[in-house]
Amino acid sequence: MDERETLQSSFSWNGTVKLLIEFDNSEGLTGVDIGVRVKDRRGITVFVSSMAHSMRSELPAIRGILGLEFPSQFLMPGTYTISVNAHIPTARLLSSAEDALQFTHEETGSPFTRHSGADIGLVVADCAWSMHNESYV
Repeated sequence: MDERETLQSSFSWNGTVKLLIEFDNSEGLTGVDIGVRVKDRRGITVFVSSMAHSMRSELPAIRGILGLEFPSQFLMPGTYTISVNAHIPTARLLSSAEDALQFTHEETGSPFTRHSGADIGLVVADCAWSMHNESYV
């Protein structure tokens, strides 16, 4: 979904990418986590995200929808696939949807437009840069 919560398979470079995941834990299984893996067009894992790690909680004993929003201007332009897994970490895989979704992050004027076609990475890291008027050497 985009920032207007419209279903999309293509997003602008500075647009919002949201993923909604329906789940059913009405049985009340404990220790359940849902994880997402994003791969590039070559099959290289770009990043993973885990509900339990991010929310610091377990999946509740309900039927519901989880929302996941990718950081804005995080992924370089390109085509990506998403896999979703429900599991009890280190114990049991409950459900797996490998390469369930595909989306394209379009080049719409990122700072890297001039490098189009060059392999300059998969994510844009907004690192904290600083400058000092003294030498560290």
